[in-house]
Amino acid sequence: MIVVEAMAAGCIPIAPKSGAIPEYLHESLLYSNPVEAADKILAMTGMDNLDLKLNLRNTAINFSEEHFRTKFADYFKTLVNSLNGV
Repeated sequence: MIVVEAMAAGCIPIAPKSGAIPEYLHESLLYSNPVEAADKILAMTGMDNLDLKLNLRNTAINFSEEHFRTKFADYFKTLVNSLNGV
């Protein structure tokens, strides 16, 4: 969740290609080894890519508690309606 929190704060995270991170973070921000991580960090240092930051922030919104509650409630309503033949 630290990567998502950084995205929500408007930071551009550089993260390892492991776990679930590649599912929501663009390949250009992922690294496989320390040298690749250092290269990507240096490339992003001082870069103020507003479009990328906004894109990351919008992705992070999908992980918010409010979004989760809304999606869960929608799925639950759909399930109840299908069980009731609606």
